[in-house]
Amino acid sequence: MSTSVYPGDEKFQELLNDYNFSMSAPQIRLYLAGLFLGPKTISPENALEEVLLSINDKKIDFFSEEEKDQFMDMFLALWSEVETIHESMNSFPKLGALRKSFRDRSDKIEYILDRGDDLAAFYLGLEDSHAGEIFDQCFELLMAELALSMMNELFGDFFEANETNEKATDEEIAEMLTVVEDLFKTWPSTYTELKQVFSGIEAGEIKLLSEEELEQKMEEFKSSIEEEGESASKLRQ
Repeated sequence: MSTSVYPGDEKFQELLNDYNFSMSAPQIRLYLAGLFLGPKTISPENALEEVLLSINDKKIDFFSEEEKDQFMDMFLALWSEVETIHESMNSFPKLGALRKSFRDRSDKIEYILDRGDDLAAFYLGLEDSHAGEIFDQCFELLMAELALSMMNELFGDFFEANETNEKATDEEIAEMLTVVEDLFKTWPSTYTELKQVFSGIEAGEIKLLSEEELEQKMEEFKSSIEEEGESASKLRQ
């Protein structure tokens, strides 16, 4: 493992840009964060299979051994950083940059798409580490991830609309900028909660459920939400 200190996203991004990597530096960090959360043990070599892809899904070929070594040194330093974060219950991996000002409408759209790609990279890491199989058996995980999954769907819908040249309205752009802000606000607690649940599963403190048991839990949850809504409605009358 690398003994180098990660030089920061800006420095790593310069190298990634030279080779047209499909992932940005923050997205690689979040992909690794998803990998570390899942039940499958992943090595840096396994992770590289996904990271070493260009935007055209072609494997990256470095211009020289020197630049390849430079990339590996930065990648392994970032791996070590994420591993340290994973082992600390009070830390969380950074998202991409939070911005408040924009040049124009197109800049806003690009920013929204970039933050959606950040979240998608995290989910890809979860998928590659087989975490999806655990989500399907754990009520606590589904609850911890509920807000995050809703945001991920909104980003996905916005991306699809943009891909089909469906022009987003100013209102829709404003709504998605609010979603981005919500992501930054909830990310530290959501990531920490997910980490705690996975830790509880590994320790045997949280039980995995059968499909029928999970469905029953979800029905109970929906019923409790409906009851709370009815009670609130009666209080307002």
